[in-house]
Amino acid sequence: MTDTLSTPSSPGGWHHDRSSARLAAACRGQVNPTPAQGPARIAGLVTLLLVIVGAVCAQDAERPHDRDEAFSVTLGAEEHVPFQAIRFCPDEHVSYRKGPRGFSVWVVGEGGNWLFHGPSLASLSRLGQGPVLPSVGNQHFDRDYVGLSAVIPAADGRELLGFYHAEFHPEAPKAFPFLASLGLATSVDGVRWKRVGQVIAGLENQLKPGDGHNIGACEPSAVLHTDGTEEFIYLYWGEYYYDRQGAIYVARSPRASGGRPGTWQKWTGKGWGSPGVQNVAEPVLSAPERPPYLTLQMPHVSWNTALHRWLMVYASDVAFHAAASADGVHFGAPIEIMRLTPFHGKPGDIFTAYPTLVSPEKATQMVTGEEGFLYFARGPWGTNHTAWRRSFQIAVGPPRSTAQPDARPDSGAVR
Repeated sequence: MTDTLSTPSSPGGWHHDRSSARLAAACRGQVNPTPAQGPARIAGLVTLLLVIVGAVCAQDAERPHDRDEAFSVTLGAEEHVPFQAIRFCPDEHVSYRKGPRGFSVWVVGEGGNWLFHGPSLASLSRLGQGPVLPSVGNQHFDRDYVGLSAVIPAADGRELLGFYHAEFHPEAPKAFPFLASLGLATSVDGVRWKRVGQVIAGLENQLKPGDGHNIGACEPSAVLHTDGTEEFIYLYWGEYYYDRQGAIYVARSPRASGGRPGTWQKWTGKGWGSPGVQNVAEPVLSAPERPPYLTLQMPHVSWNTALHRWLMVYASDVAFHAAASADGVHFGAPIEIMRLTPFHGKPGDIFTAYPTLVSPEKATQMVTGEEGFLYFARGPWGTNHTAWRRSFQIAVGPPRSTAQPDARPDSGAVR
């Protein structure tokens, strides 16, 4: 059964303006590693892929579009596509690079951040026997969790920038509550990574003793965006609050700066803030100020060549949604693309999270097309979760069919 959904022609009451478990993801790993798939080969692949990615991101010039122009999303049947035997994988958004010799894919799972390689997303093998980046850091902000969520090319064509979800657990070894923020790691080969530091802190950046809430900035997604004559990195994330609905934010940093700490400007609602200022920001997408009071989180953004707009998919308490934007800041009315059932964080509850759109013909997760796959995580809460996917098809204009979406909810939900 397929679901076909479309945007309304106007905002419809929405304003434009987190989880030791996480996801977005990619595929099956069935091929055994070979000696040729070692660090030296990967380094060569990454250099070539960086050049290809830059060309792909530059080839599709933007054309004017109304942010509320109707579009439809049709989803196909579900497929189970686990990353071999790694548990809790993927545990953040998936990142990949495609080149003449295949795909390099970075995913988070039990034990750390893993690199897979293969001729296709359906035939991937793990590089080595261990992760390429440990799951814990050496600074206060990332002491208890490091999860790469967006790997993109740097301006020099050699370096990779890895933006990661970081956690500090004040009651460690307990996983909750946590204080989350976003960090940066760099690599020249995709195998050896160096953590640089914290780039984004949440608006509420202090845990309240005994409160139990998770707080902070979570699960980033990054794209390359040209404003005028200057190229920027746009970084999107969701936030957890104590007494407000979670929402989705964006900050930018000149690509030439390499996204280093202190270079980021948060969107304030009226423009871009001063570099390094963390406590002033307004969301680019927030839930309606009426029941159900939704928490928005886990955004993945790509330039969509079918829509000629920036396309965001994200999660709420009840569904996965999509919204489009001409400038990457002002998003039109969201549409629901996959309904979820309530999730209460109890043992045995089914956890479903981290929607990511992947078009395998594109060179990177930063660009999507008319067709591809919606990847997401699912599994019994506290036991394991693995990757699933559904095919998607995007069309501009009203839905081609008047058939109503499948009313049966999905078997899990985000928290």
